[in-house]
Amino acid sequence: MFACQVEGFGEMGTAKPQAAMRWVRTVDGWERPDRWNLDSVRRPTLHPLVVAAGMGLFSVLGLLAFEREER
Repeated sequence: MFACQVEGFGEMGTAKPQAAMRWVRTVDGWERPDRWNLDSVRRPTLHPLVVAAGMGLFSVLGLLAFEREER
């Protein structure tokens, strides 16, 4: 029974370094995931309705700028 407990602790200690030594193929070459800086990625703070309103305004201004006069 004592040996099982010691063996269980030994397996937990060796599993972490193997995961840290894992390499992943990316478009930039082989990289280690534990070195990736994931905190630097930010979500955009611009609301989608603001983008839609800007696109609508831009479209209307484009139609007014290239309007043909047929009278």
